[in-house]
Order: sequence, then structure tokens, then C-alpha cells
Amino acid sequence: MRKAKKVLGWSVIAFLAVFIAVLLASVVPGSPYSFKIVRSDSMKPAFEAGSVVVVWSKSDYSLGDIIVYNFKGEEGELVAHRIVDRKEEGFLTQGDASSVVDENLVKQEDVLGEVVYSIPGAGKAVNFAKTPLGFGIIVIAVAAVFVYDECRKFFCRNKKKKTQEELEGDGDKK
Repeated sequence: MRKAKKVLGWSVIAFLAVFIAVLLASVVPGSPYSFKIVRSDSMKPAFEAGSVVVVWSKSDYSLGDIIVYNFKGEEGELVAHRIVDRKEEGFLTQGDASSVVDENLVKQEDVLGEVVYSIPGAGKAVNFAKTPLGFGIIVIAVAAVFVYDECRKFFCRNKKKKTQEELEGDGDKK
């Protein structure tokens, strides 16, 4: 049981380390990775509203790739759809949940990147964390982990010290 806890603990630490590394890499200028929150179900079943997608910027895209692009070239409104056809001027895309191809041609310069991974439901957690209540809960949870760890170390140290004193006291009686 103790070994399983240790393996689980290290697994969680490894996952968090990789997640934080990718997250940090996504905010470094010039990084090919970014995270986006999905706001509609147009790509169901590939991913749903509330998912977080990892977007990888590259120079060439193929039929079948799910891309994230600026809608009508406007900054701010992003769409994630699958490439269904390639024209000389750009791409034709379509949401997996739709039976109709999008009417707007997506130009290469409007593409932010290809969706390489999705984390279902993570966008809901991110949006909650952005609220004052969510942020407060995160701060309290992190503080509680540190306080718990320090208390555990303190009591374990005192328990070992007390046990050692008892053993030394038993040695004096003999």
C-alpha cells in the first residue's frame, strides 16, 4: 500500500511537471504551442465545449487536420474545424458535428495551428479558476498542502525524537 502511494505521488508530480512545462512553453514568445478553450460543440465527438485543446503551430497542414483559425481574419474570434479540402487560396473546413462545409475559405495566414491534444472539461476548470472564488480556492488549497506537509514533518520529527528518548530511557533502566 505504501509503495502504491509513492508511485501515485510520483506519477502526479511527473504529470504536473510536464503540464507546467508545456504551459510555460506556450507563453514563451515564439513557442509553437498554445492552449485554447473550446466554446461550442461543433467538433463533437472529437472534443466538446469546455475542453482545452493544445494547438501546435506549423507551416503545413493536411486534409483531416483539425485547425484553429481566426474567423474571417478577425482577431479574437477563433474557430476549430477540420480541413476537408485544400484550394490554392486556402482551406475549406467543416465542424465534425455539421453536415455542411463552412462557406468561408480559411487563408494560411489566419491559421494559428493544428489541434494535437484535447483535455475534456479542463476549460470549465480554467474558467472557474479565473473567478475570484476559484482563485481563492486554489490559493487556499495550495497553502493547505504546504501547511499539511510542514505539520507532518514536524510531528514525524517529534515522534522519532520521542521514540529515541524512550529507547535511551529503557537502556538506562537496564
